[in-house]
Amino acid sequence: MVNKSHILVFATFAALLASVFFASAVLFNFGGNVANPDTFYTPYETWVNVSVNATITGPGESILSVKANFSAINTTACDGDGYLNLSYVNGYWIGGCSVASFFTNTSQVTPITGGISFVVENSTTNYSSLQQYGSNSITIVMHNLGVPTMGASGVRFGSGTTNLSTTGINFNFVDLSFDVEGNLSYLTNGAVNLPVYQDIFLANFTNLDLSNPATASALAQFGNAISVAINSPRAFGDSRIYINTTLIATLNKSATLKFFNLPFASAPNISTDSGAAGVNGSITWESNGFVTAFNTTTGNLTFSVFGFSGYNITDNVIPAVSIITPGTAKNLTTFMLNVSINGTGTELSKVVINITNSSGQVNSTLYNSTTNTANCNATTAGGEFYYCTYNITLVQGNYTINATAWDYGGSSGNVKSLSQALSVDTTAPVISLSFAHPSNTAFNITITATESGSGISGSCTSSRGTVSGSGTTQYVYASGLDCETSYSFTIGCTDAAGNLGNRTESHTTSTCDSDSGDGGAATTSFWTNSYSPTTAQIQEGFSKGLKKGERVRVKIGTESHYVGIIKLTSTSATINVSSTPQQAVFSVGETKSFEVTEDDYYDIKVKLNSVNSTMANVTVWSVYEKMPAGATTGATTGTTTGAGNESVTTGATEGTAFFSSTVKSYWFWIGLGVVVIIIVGTWYYLRRRKRIKGY
Repeated sequence: MVNKSHILVFATFAALLASVFFASAVLFNFGGNVANPDTFYTPYETWVNVSVNATITGPGESILSVKANFSAINTTACDGDGYLNLSYVNGYWIGGCSVASFFTNTSQVTPITGGISFVVENSTTNYSSLQQYGSNSITIVMHNLGVPTMGASGVRFGSGTTNLSTTGINFNFVDLSFDVEGNLSYLTNGAVNLPVYQDIFLANFTNLDLSNPATASALAQFGNAISVAINSPRAFGDSRIYINTTLIATLNKSATLKFFNLPFASAPNISTDSGAAGVNGSITWESNGFVTAFNTTTGNLTFSVFGFSGYNITDNVIPAVSIITPGTAKNLTTFMLNVSINGTGTELSKVVINITNSSGQVNSTLYNSTTNTANCNATTAGGEFYYCTYNITLVQGNYTINATAWDYGGSSGNVKSLSQALSVDTTAPVISLSFAHPSNTAFNITITATESGSGISGSCTSSRGTVSGSGTTQYVYASGLDCETSYSFTIGCTDAAGNLGNRTESHTTSTCDSDSGDGGAATTSFWTNSYSPTTAQIQEGFSKGLKKGERVRVKIGTESHYVGIIKLTSTSATINVSSTPQQAVFSVGETKSFEVTEDDYYDIKVKLNSVNSTMANVTVWSVYEKMPAGATTGATTGTTTGAGNESVTTGATEGTAFFSSTVKSYWFWIGLGVVVIIIVGTWYYLRRRKRIKGY
């Protein structure tokens, strides 16, 4: 390519002399094929430089002048007569002139061919005047390589395009940029209000080798080899860049591309033509926000490619649809329908929301470019995120809501459809309760919820106890209650629509003597925790803080017995001793002994060290102490300890214990009386017999 320091021409000229003297001119700075020399000019730089090495042989001869003859191309070229006079500088004959006078079409893309010859004048001693010697001519092909023209209307190469006529370009390593401008009003048929040329595309190539004349010739036709399309806002289709690499193979190289003012709300996707080299690395998206001239949100997209041919800038992601309200159930007949939609790249082109029941469609709304009964609005002008909100009135029943959304991606828009069931239910569940008594300190309650609408949601609630199960049949287990005590239960169940049904009932636990088995008034299920100290610990006295329902195991011989808490107040504790069930009320500091083996020896001793409403601290011993004569089983020792002596019940009630001890004492004295009578009777009989015999 030519600038003011380059010409890609080669020729050798021989003087046409009959004498022994001749002159020759040789062009240098050759940069192309000798058989197909080219010179390049541009509409920015129409200058062609010539550099000649001229020599002459013969005694006393010298070269007086060298001319380049352009008259074969145009008789008025250069100095007006078709000749360019060259000057001798540093051993070479050089010169230059503009070719604009004879290449009048500076937008020429077809090479111009013409012949250029060179004339050398020399001096001779035989003549007093200058002699002219003609030279052989060579064909030069002239290429227009300034800024090529675009082949399509409404677009042109802009000022960012590399000017190949710039002085000093090394055509073996050219950084080449193509800046494409467009009249966007023309290109979008008036959809964009920008009638002046704007940047729409920029391509940057690095280190291209343009020294080959064939490559340079092809670049002159780049305007016909490139196709750039920018999609209109709110229109289906893709933006596109295509380079015909069959025509210009040199441009099938890595490049950085930038599109301006693409009508996308967020970064679009890039798809490649079959055979394209592909995207190199990540993309960069710069949002321009809402642009008034486009009446939408635009942005600039930059990405690198390994090569060409075509790349499409597209939105190929389906929208995201979410039905926010009313949810799956509603306890109102009039409510707001709220659907959120993300176009995921472009604005929405269409939205249809239908509500149906078993009889068919009951409501339908629409959003498009002319209608908006669905009341769909972008959260920001020109954005991709929308809310569609409006009030709807439905009678009680079951429905299906379907929302379908299209964006502007591709040829007809990406589409997403979402359906959701809806139950309109204004009736609260009806609750019934069934009570069972697993013990005299607990309740099992069966909850039955009658619900014909939206269904029971989650677990019911109870004012006491633990709820289990789900749906229309659930359960409450309440333990740790007092026997023969009335308790109120309030049960609540909510349906999926939010309607709450409540029921309150009061029931009384079983009588205190209704249970049997380990623990006396408390069944096995009453005890929540059992502690098992070693025999040595029990013998020394085992102290432990116990809550209601907790107990200590005491092993007497081979049998296990238990000391447990069945009731607590802030000042006392009711303690149960088993296997033979016995209960006693302790005050702080009291010690009581219990007989559990029916051998008239105390086996277990218990002391209440401290107490509050949640825990009692007790000490338990295993003992073997003779019961005092007349003492009742389970009574304290005769020595007053703490609050003093107190009888301990042996059974469910104190009356039972008193009766048991009284009967035991009664039969003791009866037996003793019988023995005395027998002894006295025997003595009397023997004494009387002795008297009779002696008489």
